[in-house]
Amino acid sequence: MTKIESEFSARDSLKGYLFQCKFALLLSLQKMENGSKFDVVVEAEDDIIFKKEDSVIEADQIKNTSKAEADIGDYSTNLWKTIRIWCDGLSKGYFSLETQFFLITSGTAPSDCAADYLKDDQRDISIVIEKLDKVCEESTNKQNQKAYELFKEFSYDKKVNLFNNVRIIDSNPTIENIDAEIDKKISNAAREYLWDSFRERLVGWWLDRVTYHITHGEDLIKSHEIRSKIDILRDQFSLDNLPIDNDIIDFEIDIGNFSNHDFVKQLELVDIKNKRVFLAIRNYYRAFEHRSRWLKEGFILPDELDRYEDQLIEEWVICFERISEKIGTFAAEEQKVRFGKALYEWAETEVIIPLRPNITEPFVTRGSYQILSDEKRVGWHPDFEKKLKKIIVGGGVKYE
Repeated sequence: MTKIESEFSARDSLKGYLFQCKFALLLSLQKMENGSKFDVVVEAEDDIIFKKEDSVIEADQIKNTSKAEADIGDYSTNLWKTIRIWCDGLSKGYFSLETQFFLITSGTAPSDCAADYLKDDQRDISIVIEKLDKVCEESTNKQNQKAYELFKEFSYDKKVNLFNNVRIIDSNPTIENIDAEIDKKISNAAREYLWDSFRERLVGWWLDRVTYHITHGEDLIKSHEIRSKIDILRDQFSLDNLPIDNDIIDFEIDIGNFSNHDFVKQLELVDIKNKRVFLAIRNYYRAFEHRSRWLKEGFILPDELDRYEDQLIEEWVICFERISEKIGTFAAEEQKVRFGKALYEWAETEVIIPLRPNITEPFVTRGSYQILSDEKRVGWHPDFEKKLKKIIVGGGVKYE
């Protein structure tokens, strides 16, 4: 089937937004290397604004250009849109003479164009102004007219002041390879084979944070928030810990999807009901999904998980046998149900066995017991193995 892109497709806009957000994080990480403190504003008067003590110290325009608009030549709409934003901000007092301006693009500044003379290796402000003044006089591009009008209102000296603070940085990472640049900035925070996992969590948090920042009208994001998140992730990625992910913790569970699981049947055998069943399902889901992710991403190996489960089973056996001795061999069903309830309450509230020294979240132990219960390697009712024996009836499944 031929793939047809609608002219109204939001794909390019989405790519641009994601690139801008990721680049804001990359720039922040670069600034943090020298220990500086700053505030970040995304999608304000400029794509990315850096502030210090309420003053704008840097304004960045970020362009992830397509092939059709890759060059930022003298007549480029991307170039003039940026100049318009800067001129407007200076005229209204949002920017000051101390504000540094950057146009950071994945495109290129062609040789001998104005943007080429704003790069650090061959800066010449007089040539820049001469070329852009000429464009304003000759161009009939309606899309750029407002930018031309604003620029012409600036005196020569004011243009000099502006471009003294402007830097063009071209041929920068595209959205396809910006992750590799972020990896360079987090390389000391995690072992190399976990860089992808570390970056995905950091970027995921950052995108959520920027979205909240924009949708709730917050003025800024403080640099210490980024440092704090990196510190939290670094700790979770240590050898004595494991990452706990909010997308799993916050997932809304449909308990109907679990009603036929054996661990739920086990709870029914000992008359566990209502909210406690939901909590058991939630613990099962959280433990199952985290364990699967930890294995997939290489945080743990199967033998470590096997040893952990052996430890859980050993503790269960001790408690199972202790309670079993109390009720004897010929206990009535009512006593057996009480037995099962007591055993389950032990697993539910009394036993927390860390998978690693600093991974002490209760759902790991509680959910792992539900997983073992689902596999019928542990149980709550004294006769759980017999009662959970499945038989095929008329193409369906029922329990004995």
